Amino acid sequence: MQTEARKKLLAGLMLALVGLIIVGALAPYGYGIYIAAVSNSTNDLLCSLVPVIGQVCLIWASWSLYGAFFNAYTIPLIVWTALVIVFGNILRASR
Repeated sequence: MQTEARKKLLAGLMLALVGLIIVGALAPYGYGIYIAAVSNSTNDLLCSLVPVIGQVCLIWASWSLYGAFFNAYTIPLIVWTALVIVFGNILRASR
């Protein structure tokens, strides 16, 4: 019975983490679309709509164009990308 409760707790925790990733993804997507709209950049718009690869592309573009690796946009992108990688590995290992 204890393993049953532990499985339910783990499933609830994983569901909460996936929910946090989904909710956390809305802010970088929204801000990326805002930046693309303000700068009239189709490339930024396309990159901001692609999940993880586009986020990494935007981090690299921001660093190479502006020279400031840590700014208000790249830090949330790095954190979100790291969370996706970590929680993806946790979900894969829990199967």
